[in-house]
Amino acid sequence: MHARVDRFADRIRDVVAAGEADEILVVGHSSGSFLAIDALARAYERDPGFAAQSRPTLSLLTVGATELLIGLHPKGGWFRERLGRLAVEPTLFWAEVVGPWDFLNFPHRDPVSELRLTPGEKPRNPTFRRAYLTKMLGQQSIDRMRRRWQVFRLHFQFIMANEVKGPYDYFSLVCGPWTARSQFARTERGALMAPLLGPPPRPLPRPSYLPPLPGAKR
Repeated sequence: MHARVDRFADRIRDVVAAGEADEILVVGHSSGSFLAIDALARAYERDPGFAAQSRPTLSLLTVGATELLIGLHPKGGWFRERLGRLAVEPTLFWAEVVGPWDFLNFPHRDPVSELRLTPGEKPRNPTFRRAYLTKMLGQQSIDRMRRRWQVFRLHFQFIMANEVKGPYDYFSLVCGPWTARSQFARTERGALMAPLLGPPPRPLPRPSYLPPLPGAKR
């Protein structure tokens, strides 16, 4: 595992050094959150100035995060050190998104504040946000998942598409033309994460060789 995380850290440094992108966004969901943090911290340990240039922007997104599973462990000192390293790193933008509806994350405080990793110093990271199902999904979908106690389906909503536009939009973050920093700054002002750029284009006509969709007019 250590060797694989080292290779991940090297890969991050390589793509930053290549300078071919506007932003490098590292994403960790659930237990992937502490792997992403570990890899990024190792990259900084090997070369503290690797992300100092203005382009590309280096960002970290942890969603449905579970860092405290390791951070609160008595033998988790090595991980607390890496959390603290990223908490004060000026060349990194780190956002953490949690949900009070998700039983598998820690929705009340970010790990840096919970573990008191920067006493006497205001941490730069993470930007901490809560996402709400009512601003991600329609009521029918919410009722269906809660009625069936779909715990893991709810947990994976962080990295699935929204049904409604809201202040958290995973696909806007990973596929959109705006950086994570700019999108979280926009939602802090009460705007949508993915701005409305106009009406959607009309769908293309269905090819004649495909059967009609259920309920479609013939």
